[in-house]
Amino acid sequence: MTAPSCSTGGSPEILRQRPLGGATIDRPQPAATRRRPVVQPHQHGSLTGYTYGCHCASCKAANTRAGGKRRRRQAMGLTGPHDRMPYGPTHTAVCGLRSAGYTSPQIARLTGLSSTQISRLLRPGGQYVTRDVAERIDAGVRLSARVPPVDRLAARYLDVHGTRLRIRALMSQGWAVEELGRRLGHTGGYLSPVLYTSRRITPGLHAKVSRLYDELWQQTGPSTSTAKRAASRGWASPLELDDDRIDDPGYMPVLYRPTRQTIALENRQARVARQVEVGRLTELGWSAARIGEHLGVVGRQVVRDRARLQQAS
Repeated sequence: MTAPSCSTGGSPEILRQRPLGGATIDRPQPAATRRRPVVQPHQHGSLTGYTYGCHCASCKAANTRAGGKRRRRQAMGLTGPHDRMPYGPTHTAVCGLRSAGYTSPQIARLTGLSSTQISRLLRPGGQYVTRDVAERIDAGVRLSARVPPVDRLAARYLDVHGTRLRIRALMSQGWAVEELGRRLGHTGGYLSPVLYTSRRITPGLHAKVSRLYDELWQQTGPSTSTAKRAASRGWASPLELDDDRIDDPGYMPVLYRPTRQTIALENRQARVARQVEVGRLTELGWSAARIGEHLGVVGRQVVRDRARLQQAS
């Protein structure tokens, strides 16, 4: 066999070799630098990291420790069929931890196993697990009684309920959601998910919407169509919200929607109160013009009230 030589032109991609049969064949040359495999996210210093392809010093040391442990167990006769435990109880225990609110990384920290092992134990249909894994899961179940699960989303996000009520209240005042988004420094549709679909928001967005609500809740917005749409959907106005309970996820504001009967009753009560005040000021010698200016009505209304009082007496 002749020594390999590059093809004409000096291209390093093809090697020409002459086998014993005499015919010349072309073989692709291996790349000068082999592409490293993509290493998945992992925790350094663990056997999982070495399995994923990370060959840093800490992951190599973890692989060495795992190999030594395996060889010691083989030398002591601790491996084999007698080292296998039923899969069902361990699978049930891991599923119970997940139902209690623990995530796979949290269960891994409780038991000393890797997240990959926990994910495999969550799958049904296994046949057996090693005695070491079963004992670690049992110890993690006992430890979970003293270590409550940590809701990472609750620690990083807030419930959207109070922010949604504030945005809807501003819309009932005539502030369009696009205008509110622009006032927060974002595009027009930035607040639409918060208004309808979102369940959690960041503390920063909650603080910005709260400041905007404190600034605009006493002002009337320019969009009458937005106010009508909010009223048709039954959204509470700022005066119908309880500022002390608005951020409570279970808080539901009490809506006040006047009917014809309540409006007529309020008008009747206001008319009676005005007539009583007109009679009192008339006894003090006030003129009709002065009484009208004091009560915010025209002078002819004061004259009509005096006439009704005389008829009633």
